[in-house]
Amino acid sequence: MNAKRGGDECQGAHGHDETNAVKSLTLNHERMMANHSEKQGFDPWMTYQGSLTNKLKETAGDARIELLGQGLELANDWEKEFLSITDSQVFRRDIVMWAFDKPCWYARTMIPDKTYQANLAFFGRLRKESMGDLIFNEPTLKRVDFKNYSIDAHSVEYDWVRFLLKDSKTLLWIRLSTFKLSEEFPFFLLEILLPQLRRYHF
Repeated sequence: MNAKRGGDECQGAHGHDETNAVKSLTLNHERMMANHSEKQGFDPWMTYQGSLTNKLKETAGDARIELLGQGLELANDWEKEFLSITDSQVFRRDIVMWAFDKPCWYARTMIPDKTYQANLAFFGRLRKESMGDLIFNEPTLKRVDFKNYSIDAHSVEYDWVRFLLKDSKTLLWIRLSTFKLSEEFPFFLLEILLPQLRRYHF
């Protein structure tokens, strides 16, 4: 009797583990499906290697840059930890790209002080030109890394764009590029794609 009951208990425990495993797989599948659903519409924009500004003008018929601010500032914890920036200061430039008065993406350029000081003439052009003008018209500049990832309301990056969102329930997608000047001086461009961009396809 005891042996049988022990066997029943083992079978019950095994069945419980299987149920938990199924639930876990189901939850993971649901998250993946939700992630895929949120990603739809952003796909071509996330992987496009050319000028996003020119592509927006081409597909939407309008593109306007709003400069939120630029200048040397103390490197923050996110830049130190996530980008491994060791300089005490970075030149930071924040913009919003609009199409027909709707925000399409937010971009932050982060230039370590060493890179900035060694290329003052190059980055000085940002007083009159866009970051895209510099990136796509400089033969000594190369993109050495490019990645995409999603963020939600709990992410640090999400706080940078809350003022552009109607609610904080939307999953957003990021393009993060690492560039190098003269194969020596790195800087970073982070672009947060906003929901309005989904209406434009190519």
